[in-house]
Amino acid sequence: MNAPLFDPFDVYRVFLDRPTLIEASAGTGKTWAISGLFVRLILERELPVENILVVTYTKAATAELSARIRQKLAAMLMELKGQDSGDEFCKTYIKREDLGEGLYKTLAIRRLTHAMRCFDDAAIFTIHGFCQRVLTESAFESGMEFDTELLPDESEILRDIVDDYWRREIQPASGLWVDFLVAQKQAPDIWLTEMRPHIGKQAFLALSPLA
Repeated sequence: MNAPLFDPFDVYRVFLDRPTLIEASAGTGKTWAISGLFVRLILERELPVENILVVTYTKAATAELSARIRQKLAAMLMELKGQDSGDEFCKTYIKREDLGEGLYKTLAIRRLTHAMRCFDDAAIFTIHGFCQRVLTESAFESGMEFDTELLPDESEILRDIVDDYWRREIQPASGLWVDFLVAQKQAPDIWLTEMRPHIGKQAFLALSPLA
């Protein structure tokens, strides 16, 4: 029998000092695992919350991740203080790392308490939000304007452009031209559909005038 190509993921043992690729389908516990890794980075790597980057796709997923991570931090803190949080990850982790007593327990409580107090500074973003932050904080290095704004969806702007052009160029046009457009079933919606595939492409070439 051939050995599996990938090792099963173990949130308690996975290395925190090197890149790790994790393949997982929907409903397999990705948010649970990320929350556990976040706690481990604080306790084992002694990282402040603002130095741990968590990036996901949607605002809804970002809000869920933020809530779940905060909940995991609070649960771990409760367990270390002798309170029952009902969180099996925290119970298992404390037993595995022998955090039930001693100096390391005191340090762990201190780190988690600080993380909870500073959690509003946690770097949990959508991809779009993270890119926006990098461009804003590194405006000089990137050569971007300070007020540069990334738009995840330009549909509204494109609609405004097409509608504005239609009003300015078509409304005062001659009757013959308008009749021709009507006969060809031309309208702002048609133009918008036709121009979408060309957005972001180098559709035009700048040619030097002939000598």
